[in-house]
Amino acid sequence: MVQTQRGIITQSERLFHLRQETRSAQDFALEFRTLAAGAGWNDRTLIDHFRCSLREDVRRELACRDTTLTLNELIDMAIRLDNLLATRGRSEQVLSFPPPSPPAPIPMELGGAASRGTGGGVSSCTSCGRRGHRADRCWRNSSGSREGRRSTTRSPQVSQHQTHPELPVGHMYVLTSFPGFSPSLQHKALVDSGAAGNFLDRGLGLRLAIPLVSLDLPFPVHSLDSRPLGSGVVREAPVPLDMVTQGSHKEKISLFLIDSPAFPVVLGIPWLAQHNPVISWRQGALKGWSEECSGRCIGVAIGATTVESPDQVSTVRIPSEYADFAFSKKRETQLPPHRRGDCAIDLLENVALPRSHVYPLSQEETVAMETYVAESLGQGYIRPSASPVSSSFFFVKKKEGGLRPCIDYRGLNSITVGFSYPRPLIATAVESFNGGAVLHKTGPEECV
Repeated sequence: MVQTQRGIITQSERLFHLRQETRSAQDFALEFRTLAAGAGWNDRTLIDHFRCSLREDVRRELACRDTTLTLNELIDMAIRLDNLLATRGRSEQVLSFPPPSPPAPIPMELGGAASRGTGGGVSSCTSCGRRGHRADRCWRNSSGSREGRRSTTRSPQVSQHQTHPELPVGHMYVLTSFPGFSPSLQHKALVDSGAAGNFLDRGLGLRLAIPLVSLDLPFPVHSLDSRPLGSGVVREAPVPLDMVTQGSHKEKISLFLIDSPAFPVVLGIPWLAQHNPVISWRQGALKGWSEECSGRCIGVAIGATTVESPDQVSTVRIPSEYADFAFSKKRETQLPPHRRGDCAIDLLENVALPRSHVYPLSQEETVAMETYVAESLGQGYIRPSASPVSSSFFFVKKKEGGLRPCIDYRGLNSITVGFSYPRPLIATAVESFNGGAVLHKTGPEECV
């Protein structure tokens, strides 16, 4: 359990320190979901932590929204607000108009508004020169006009909210890395359902010193309007590369070399068909991966999840005179016989029975669970029951790469009558050792 606990702590610590910072909400949400799946946190904690980990401007927008949202609804709303804020930040400088010029003087009013007196009985506005209102109620002094004047005086700049200013709004991209050449660097990969292949920018390949091979049959490459891309012919390709997408999806991919400085990596139809990711084209976000990828690209390796057979032959030779004192795997798998001193397990009266939580399992985890249950039934560890009390069953990732089955008995323990017999004092037990010559420590696994 020490290794399992360390694994949980590592996953929880990464989730605890996770922040959106300068990346988009869709990238942050994908990593958040990946870490949350193995952290073991409840939904209320995940909702509060996700809300607090967002960027400040997104949190302000969420503050006036419904607070009863589920985790999935909160993530979807955060992505929509983040995209809206990014678009709004960019449109501030694109859609800024110059302030309206003052109207030309009305004929027969040669002096204009500034030089006219108050004659005529009707006062004129000192801001726009028109009659019928005062300067404090002039349309030119409204908040919208002030914003327009301010937007023309400030210098053009990229919105601070924009994470990747060189990327157009309508494009969808994911973050990729190549562990063999740039373990700590992430590169933007365009997800293009209209691309007939997967491509790598020539400049990125040269910077990372990726080995290249010449194609036996070069082929032309062009855009939708039949214009050639770069030189118009693909002649080289990098060696097959290990690529990590969104921090958790690992694969070996073959790319072709083109000139694409705006998007160092282009993932086209072959990549989409192979992995079949779950994509929200409305939000421009990758929401998850297919079931095939769960065990092939992002799955947890199954190892040491079954119940070990008690009939395994030991390779250690034990002398016959010590056979009765040696640990026996077969005896360890047998339940002790009932004795007079058996402790009763009584439940509290007139209390609500606990309700267990159903945890989602992947295909590999489902197979491992069925194998575990079948072997436990065969060895007598468990038996079929129609009890109204149930306990949750789930798997915890091991540090060495396997899965450890866990059963949550906390609900059952909360309604169990406690054993009130006083425990022996440690000082009294130590005094009983006085005069002893041989002391032996016995673990629970040796009590058969």
